[in-house]
Amino acid sequence: MSIQEIPWEGMELSAHAIHILKHQSPRPRPKRSREKRLAVIIPFRDRNIHLERLLPLLKTALDKTVSSYEIYVAEQADEALFNKGALCNAAIMCLNKDFDYICFHDVDFVPENIDYQYCSAPFRPFGQTRGKKTYQEEFHEGRLERLLAFDPSLEEKTDCLSAVYPHFWGGVFQLPLETFKKVNGFGNTFPFWGFEDLDFLLRLLAQGEFPFTDLEGIFQLQHHTHVIQKGDALVKKRILSNLEYYRKYSKQFDFRGGLSNLEFDHFQTKKESSFTKLYLGRFRQKS
Repeated sequence: MSIQEIPWEGMELSAHAIHILKHQSPRPRPKRSREKRLAVIIPFRDRNIHLERLLPLLKTALDKTVSSYEIYVAEQADEALFNKGALCNAAIMCLNKDFDYICFHDVDFVPENIDYQYCSAPFRPFGQTRGKKTYQEEFHEGRLERLLAFDPSLEEKTDCLSAVYPHFWGGVFQLPLETFKKVNGFGNTFPFWGFEDLDFLLRLLAQGEFPFTDLEGIFQLQHHTHVIQKGDALVKKRILSNLEYYRKYSKQFDFRGGLSNLEFDHFQTKKESSFTKLYLGRFRQKS
């Protein structure tokens, strides 16, 4: 295992944010443990084939590296735009047991060489991905316009091993539950797709919670038609709206909303043999 700190240098941030980061205390090397209690949260909607493939392989990987865990599939069960940040916040608020740490796990990331054990710092357990997908490498601001313009040079790649963009903070990551509460969870105002993960990364950095990654960790990406590939003008509008919000607030370390002002409906909890299903929706923010 090769663990290294994820650098904040190279991110486009405000002078205020950079001043804060330059005056943070030195970070000790994080502690790892197999004995802590883990809750895995899978944000979900309409991806049953991917979920069916992921669950048994995820359970096998967890059994090898973690002594105590539970899997929660958080399904957004309303008609509104999918809101991953609010959905993850709501899922945390519905946990009915005490856990030491949380792993947020996209349904299309299948573990190939992943260690899920506890880390005392925010932790991305992979540095490489394998599969026919460009977006983990291409989706950051320098290339977003090319994605939205359907640049032919960004065609999906063959099934090869690719290094992950250093500041990528989506897909799968984990952190102590208390750290998640400390940064007030995800922002609730990034509906549909994009930038809730970068906003969360900056929330961590603003609180002196510097993340680490396992460079040797590998996920196999399950293929699916991405929203960008559909060429819908509304898709582009929504993504650019999230980008504008991110630039206006997050990059200034001005974070709006989160766990503290989220309201939602908890429609149902259903216990399955290997996981618990949470049906959540109708997200709104208290003023």
